[in-house]
Amino acid sequence: MAGADVRRFSRDQRGAVTTYITGIMYGALHVLASIFLHPALIISLFVSRLTNSYTTIGLVVGVGTVAWYLPQWTIGTLLSGRRRILPWAVSAGIVRAAALILLAYVAYRGDRLSDAQLLRSFFILYVAYSLSAGLSAALMEGILLRGIPDNRRSRFFRQRTFWAGISALAASLVIRRIFDSGFNFPRDFTLLFAAAATALSAATFFSARLHEPARIAPTATPLKRLAQEIPAVFVAPDVRRFLVFRWTLALAALGDPFYIIYAIRVLDIPTTMVGLYVLIFVGARLLSVPLWNRITERQGHRAALQYASLLRLLTPLIAILLPFLLDTSLYQERINAPMAASYLFGLVFAVSGIAMAGLDAGGSGYLNEIASAQVRASAVNVTNVGLAIAALSPVLGGYLIGRFDFERAFLAAGLAAFVSVLLGGALRDSHARIKRPATNWRLGRSRL
Repeated sequence: MAGADVRRFSRDQRGAVTTYITGIMYGALHVLASIFLHPALIISLFVSRLTNSYTTIGLVVGVGTVAWYLPQWTIGTLLSGRRRILPWAVSAGIVRAAALILLAYVAYRGDRLSDAQLLRSFFILYVAYSLSAGLSAALMEGILLRGIPDNRRSRFFRQRTFWAGISALAASLVIRRIFDSGFNFPRDFTLLFAAAATALSAATFFSARLHEPARIAPTATPLKRLAQEIPAVFVAPDVRRFLVFRWTLALAALGDPFYIIYAIRVLDIPTTMVGLYVLIFVGARLLSVPLWNRITERQGHRAALQYASLLRLLTPLIAILLPFLLDTSLYQERINAPMAASYLFGLVFAVSGIAMAGLDAGGSGYLNEIASAQVRASAVNVTNVGLAIAALSPVLGGYLIGRFDFERAFLAAGLAAFVSVLLGGALRDSHARIKRPATNWRLGRSRL
């Protein structure tokens, strides 16, 4: 009925303000919790205290990432025929927060459990958290896109990114404060898991207050139809080259969970530096965003991807070459300060953070430029499928460390990044440059 449509439209307009505010708060709290659970620094360090198997460390980190991606492939089938998805998002948020509360409790009782029991309990709860977190993230993004008008959407995402950055820095400072007071396992991780659970409980509360437009049905591609659209993605040569490049670059992450373990076990860097490394990573990622935005504006998204792949190549090279630098006579005679090696190793996480910001700035923008509207959604999903598979690369990294050493694993990561640099040269330049016509300066002066 026409009157019912008008009433629903009026409620949707009033609810857009609530969605705008609570959406920003939800995003900030979500990022706050994600820093407390940073896979390559916090999770890998926690697991390394329970096992000496590097393959197991890589498996836990990799499976957690895959579990986050998995619900996003099936969400289209889940939402098919449903008009309201907010109850599902809130339920997923409750499960996510509950998993972290139990995880904090298990870590608190860790001194009464064997390492094998604690590792098994952690793995089950971490996978449950990752699955529910991936489902909640996908559902909430859909609600926000439907609930915020088009003319406010860009402003909303800018403000959400700003407050998410503030939250990330705050979380980094908290982590540094916890570890600076002296490493105490598992108490330090109990505090981190409890803080993440508190943040996500608050985020779930705010998500329940969101307004879901009743007059706009959710849009999602069912899994069966998505599988039918995959061949069309690979037919487009530009998209195909991008997918190969992006998947190869993702394999360079095989060494990410092991840099902090390498620093502690090989370079004898104190564990109290972990908080500073988190702060360096987050700070480098946030502070480099204006630089990457300038690069995309002037040189295009392809340039950002190429520069990011170069930085990903530098990350393992710095880790490999740093011990040789510490043994040189120049370092021994001129520097050789007790904590110099600890601070120099922070370059690994600084470069990694800058590279991650570059991938964020160039990835989606470049895909939007080269993919037609018909295959764009399918291309994004296919990209995520490949990234999820590549997320298991730390298992290979752990195997190489156990079979050989850290240097071999980091060389493999560098090789993947090097191949991606070569593949990046084959990407089509889609940046539109405005050419200004040259005019005679005298003619321009005569117009004044």
